[in-house]
Amino acid sequence: MNPYGRMFKYMKMPPGRGITFKVGDAVRPVPGAKSLTDNITFDGTSYAIVKIVSPNMIHIDDDLNGRCRLAPEDLKHIKKDGK
Repeated sequence: MNPYGRMFKYMKMPPGRGITFKVGDAVRPVPGAKSLTDNITFDGTSYAIVKIVSPNMIHIDDDLNGRCRLAPEDLKHIKKDGK
């Protein structure tokens, strides 16, 4: 599969999905999530901060992989208790 095929699939989705992220939010990629532009698969243990928000793609600064681009469905917020 073309590594950009996943990105094009998400670019066609409607922006209103009920998942909202703001710059500075603490997030964790779900296990098995794949980066839209790089060949990275996340195991769900890394910690990231949201840097750029667009309707179909979230740019994060991950503590293990650096700047990555993920679909909003592949991220979950980290609550104040750390989970």
